[in-house]
Amino acid sequence: MKIDPVLLNILGNGFKAIAREMGANLVRAAFSTVIREVKDVAAAILNTDGEIIAQAEYIAVHLGGLPLAFKGSVGKYKLEEITPEDAFIINDPYNGGQHLQDWILFSPIFCQGRLICFAGCSAHHIDIGGGAAGFHAGATDVYSEGLQIPGLKFNVSRDWRGGILEQMIRQNIRVPDKTIGDVNAQFAANHTARNRLNELVEKYGASTIITAMDELMDYSEARTREKIRQLLKPGVYTAEEKMENDPFSDQIATIRVKVTVDESDVLVDFGGTDEQVPGPNNNPIASTVASSNAAIRCLINDPSIPFNSGCNRPIRIEVPKGSILNPTRPTPVRCRMTPSYRAFGAIVRALGEGNPSLAVASNWDTNIIAVFSHFDTRARQHNIFEDIEGGGFGASAIRDGEAGIDQPLANTLNTPVEAMESEFDFIKSIDYRLVKDGFGRGQFRGGQGISKHYLITKDGVVFSGYLDRRRVPPRGIFGGEDGTIGGFRVISADGEAVDLPCLASYRLKKGDIVEIKAGGGGGYGPPGKRSRELVERDIREGRSSF
Repeated sequence: MKIDPVLLNILGNGFKAIAREMGANLVRAAFSTVIREVKDVAAAILNTDGEIIAQAEYIAVHLGGLPLAFKGSVGKYKLEEITPEDAFIINDPYNGGQHLQDWILFSPIFCQGRLICFAGCSAHHIDIGGGAAGFHAGATDVYSEGLQIPGLKFNVSRDWRGGILEQMIRQNIRVPDKTIGDVNAQFAANHTARNRLNELVEKYGASTIITAMDELMDYSEARTREKIRQLLKPGVYTAEEKMENDPFSDQIATIRVKVTVDESDVLVDFGGTDEQVPGPNNNPIASTVASSNAAIRCLINDPSIPFNSGCNRPIRIEVPKGSILNPTRPTPVRCRMTPSYRAFGAIVRALGEGNPSLAVASNWDTNIIAVFSHFDTRARQHNIFEDIEGGGFGASAIRDGEAGIDQPLANTLNTPVEAMESEFDFIKSIDYRLVKDGFGRGQFRGGQGISKHYLITKDGVVFSGYLDRRRVPPRGIFGGEDGTIGGFRVISADGEAVDLPCLASYRLKKGDIVEIKAGGGGGYGPPGKRSRELVERDIREGRSSF
């Protein structure tokens, strides 16, 4: 090592603290609830090759895809041509981005006149144009999903602050003040990193900082390889997961994986996965790569390993072109979290069945995206609310699954009722609870799912959303029962109920109620082996009826 281990530890924690402060400032400065309350963001420091040096603990699928987004934006330009006034923005899912809502912003960090690294952050934007406010459930191509940004380098003073790029974006979205405000929050996050890195360079010198970044990744790679050797038995493991594939058919799609463990190397091969589908349930390659790396990271869980791109060096991922997990342009991709989770779940199941001490029953593992939009005809403007709901985790060999929280790849929070109702006058929350018996039973049971009821208080509100697992529940493991399913339902003022598909769009009237139900996780081990003490606790706490 070129740097003393103590100093490397100090600088590694310094980098992580900077990334965390970036994320905190992004959330604090944001305009929309999906960032300010739900925290659908990511923040990281990257070296000049686009490798992650340190990151904040936000959205795993965002963070894991940042190097590919860097390649598709910053990577198109020569480093010597970049100036401190430049920035880079991208959301193109076929050039390193994910779905169009996630805008990724990179800012160069110059210290003492030298380009040291980049600050990068991602944020989910509430509306980016397209065929419907917030979410277009019927999209058949990426063009109808919204504005595409192909990895642009721009001058911040000239092109953003009232300049041509800001004007163009403002003209093409329904809630421009919120969207522009949220991009400015991303700038604030990156500016935080610039200030803090300059402070570190002033204290330790540019060469020391750059060397520390390299050695930190080498250290993480070595520790990750060590954990793979300790925890994953060499061998070939296979699994598959099912998902509802699109709004235009009633078919079930299959994600297939073969995981090969060879000493400290892991090959993830998705050969045999079904072809891309017409609707938006397709996964850009950046999301598939991020999901795969996250699955293995979760299984070899060790918080003492600094998380950076070094952790991913032992993992190689192969994905057939034209499949659900690597579609071709112009296939729509808005609902990419569904196939992301099926890829994640297939890897966890494949490695878990071959390594029982690491095994976990299937989580609910589907994002529930619920968008409520209203156009005020008097003010001639839209207002859009997006909520994200989680479900139950699967059980493991040592504990029950967690209940009613977002799943591992997303890691978002729910929107507080007070925040929703103070900002959106066309919707109220009238019921929000954990579902009794809403889990898979087992020696250890899955976590409970949730149900939520929204009352519509104005005419003309449009609900749109997506989920999965309406028909295929999370699977139990080693004799544990499967978890429970979920769905969307609209209950009209006269009591008539309408069940909606996995990708839904529905015009509502005042007095209608939208019910959202998330399922619970699968169980681990035979239910008959569950201790009487745990059964009685669940009955006492109202989680179970027997």
